Amino acid sequence: MNKATGRVVLGFALLISPAAARAEVDVTTSMKLIQLQILAPAGYSLMIFPGVLATASATAQDSLGGNVGQSNTVPDGNTSASAMTTLASAGATASAPSLAATADSAVHIPQPVSASASSSANGDPFGSLNGSFEIVGAMGPVSVTLTAMLDYNQFLQTTGDGQSATSEVIFNLVLPDLDPNLNPILFFDNLFAIGPNDFKSQSGIPTLSNSVMLDANTPYSFIADVDAESSGLNVPEPSSWILSLTVFVLIALLFSRRERTRGAPTTAG
Repeated sequence: MNKATGRVVLGFALLISPAAARAEVDVTTSMKLIQLQILAPAGYSLMIFPGVLATASATAQDSLGGNVGQSNTVPDGNTSASAMTTLASAGATASAPSLAATADSAVHIPQPVSASASSSANGDPFGSLNGSFEIVGAMGPVSVTLTAMLDYNQFLQTTGDGQSATSEVIFNLVLPDLDPNLNPILFFDNLFAIGPNDFKSQSGIPTLSNSVMLDANTPYSFIADVDAESSGLNVPEPSSWILSLTVFVLIALLFSRRERTRGAPTTAG
């Protein structure tokens, strides 16, 4: 290969390099219930009954065929779950003694993969903490304050031919024994969705609080759930680099043919 051919080959090699054909989707989502608090009024005390169920569940799936799920439940203890595929991952924890829970999910689709993926943690409708409590004291209705300290992070990015990405964090607290119109007692939902060549990032540490009237010396059930969901779609456009590769091959063949022609012996007429 002569110098001119080498320069052409180098030029087209740079043109079709991964940097030029980059296409990527990245999503990370996390939600943490630092602690759930049930505050009895002065002169009353809180009793949480044994048997609080801590549930951790996680699922991950992608269009390459990956589909993984795990769910674990323990009474009055700590538990965790995780799931991972080629393009997605999720993890969750729950602690009955601490009345705390976490949920994390992520999607990473590198160039030049054409695929979709999604993951979620603690998406179980029964929640990550399920138990019952009672306000102990004099008879009669009392005002009880319920507080949830949260910590969440969301990051979404599409580059190259990344088509879309979503991230959602959810916290939900219900008292099933109360009128449905009063539920959820505490609720937080933050959803982001982006398109091609876009970016979004947000984090926060909100504290949710609400007061409800409850009857003293009466058991009440509670269900608390944290959820972190991620998804993405990557569809690289093959036309540009296929065209470049085709031109490169044709030029290489042309130069090769010319060199063979120049080097071929001539015959006398």
